[in-house]
Formats: sequence, C-alpha cells, structure tokens
Amino acid sequence: MAGGWSTNLPDTDLEFVKLGEYCWLGGPTNCPLYDEDGPAAILDNVAKIIADFIHEPIGIPGDAVSGPGIVTYNDLKRVFRDIVYHPLREFTLTARILHDISQRNGSSLAAYKRAHFEPSLDHPLSERCLSDGPYSEACGGDDGAASFAIACSDGQSRLDQTKESYREYARKIQAQSRLIGEEWAVIQLACTAWHARPAWRYEGNFTAKTAHPILFVGNTIDPVTPRRNIALMKQGFEGAGELHVDTEGHCTYATVSMCAGRALREYFQTGMLPKAAKGNKVKMCSPARLPLDGYTELEDVPLPEGETDAGMWKALVELNRAWPKARPTVLKSLVLLSCTPRVSICAVSAEERVASV
Repeated sequence: MAGGWSTNLPDTDLEFVKLGEYCWLGGPTNCPLYDEDGPAAILDNVAKIIADFIHEPIGIPGDAVSGPGIVTYNDLKRVFRDIVYHPLREFTLTARILHDISQRNGSSLAAYKRAHFEPSLDHPLSERCLSDGPYSEACGGDDGAASFAIACSDGQSRLDQTKESYREYARKIQAQSRLIGEEWAVIQLACTAWHARPAWRYEGNFTAKTAHPILFVGNTIDPVTPRRNIALMKQGFEGAGELHVDTEGHCTYATVSMCAGRALREYFQTGMLPKAAKGNKVKMCSPARLPLDGYTELEDVPLPEGETDAGMWKALVELNRAWPKARPTVLKSLVLLSCTPRVSICAVSAEERVASV
C-alpha cells in the first residue's frame, strides 16, 4: 500500500456546484445565499465572497467568554475540509457562514473555529481528565495521533522526503481540489516526521476471491473516496457487487436513504447483493432528504411519505447526526460496520488498492 493520499480529491469541488443547486431549490427561507437568478448566480456570489475574504480577514470583538480574535481564509478552508464530508447536515451552516462573511460579520465562523479547532477555556477540566492524563479520551483524545500512526505506518516511510518533492506533491493535490487541496496535503506532511515503523508490513496484492462476494457502496460525489474507484476495486474481487447512492458526502451515513438502508440490511442479514433495476448495471438509491431542504440536527425529522419502517428511519437519522461528533465511541462502531467480512462501505483511493475483506 503506497500511502500517498494522492488520488482522493477529483470530485471534491463538485460538492460546491451542488451547494448552488441545493441553495436555489431550498429557497430564501432555507438558504441565505439564495439568488433568484439560479444556481450559477449563487456560485458566482460564493466565489466573490471567498475571493474578497482572502484579502480582507475579519476582526472579532471579545465577550464575556472569549477574548478578541480574527478569522481568516485559512479558517474558512478548515471549515470546507469538514463540511464536505456531510453536506446534508452542514450545508445550512456553510451558507450561513458565507453569508455572514459577505456582510463583514465573522461571528458564525469564529464560533465554529472555537468549537472545532481551539481548546475550550470556558470551563475547568473534568475530574476524569485530571485523573486520566492530558492525552486521554476524557481530555479530548490524542489529537489525531492514532490516525497518523495508521496512515504513516501503513504507507511507505516519508522520512527522506525533500522539500522539493513535497512541494510538487502539494501542487498536485491542490490541482485536484482548490477548496481543500492544501488541507489534504497536510496528511502526508505529518508522515515526514513519523519515525515509528510497523514490525511487519504487507506489500502483496490486494486482490482475492472471497468466501462471499463483497459489496462496495459509493456516493455519486464523495469528497475523499471517489465512486469511480469502485470499478477498479471490483476488478480485484471476483463476484463483488455495487450499491450506488445518488447523493453527496463521505459514505452512506452522510445522507438518509431508506432504499440504501434496506439494501444494506438485506446484505448483512442474508448476504444477498442488491439487484439493479432493469436497464441499469448497478442498484441505485436516492436520498430521502436533500441539503438545505429544511433538514436540521435540532428538530425531529418526519418519516418520509409512503414509508412505514420508523425504526430504520430513526437509525438512519441518528447515524447521520452522530458521526463524527460522537467520537470515538460512534466512530469505533462505524469502523466495525465497515470492516465486517462482507461489506466495504466506501470506495477507497484507487492508489491504495485496499478494501475491507
């Protein structure tokens, strides 16, 4: 496994094309960026907001909890890196942040920055944090060390990487995605200082005839594991099936789709691969809700018209809302789900050529 993280982002920026579409469909009530001239006008306005913000950061006054600060384009890029994973949940906030920036109001971006990227200083450390230690789960976890341990150890050593070769790599990644390319390139940068190596590293071929056919599941637009790689993965696993969810975001829990939920449940319980409709090569499922249609994390989401399986609907909504906020407990559950012997939930990077088997 190369561990290059270099073929992940060809579809990422398409999500912001969909932002314009969903904003227009959602209307002015659900999307503050709405423009009656249509999605193209909305995207033009977003591009102007971003271009202006690059050169004009916004100062934030202090309050009773936080001191004064400043929000910049770098902060906005980190938001983009997060929200492309789950647009159903986060496009509403994205539209609000961008609209506020257009009004020279950085409060919503500052609030996001404090909640996600800065340590919380408005309350004392918990008793458990004090007893378990600074890198414990009670104190906020290991700040990504476990992820780097896997990403850097699974791939080739980067200790001899030069500044010139990394610069060329970063340019390649930025060419794939203008929105999050710079943030994505940081993954490999961390590995240039990772000295630990695995005692044993598999370097063979990631292809096999499995005891039971694998099911690969991919979204139409996945920001980091593009669906086009499923075709390459299926070639290496005889009899593998495919489920296509016509939505955006990373993995099936980025949306809520009763069709996909039923197909996955059938596969887990019986091993049956989903059947494609007549005239189609693979089974395709549509989402039950769309970004900026009024879906929020704060209100009950009614069962779609014509559906009767309230238990499945509740599970789909709660899973969409939980990840990644409930880390690490929920994330561990998802890893167990995606690594069961029968199914791979996401199409991985073609370069990695690895699946959950």
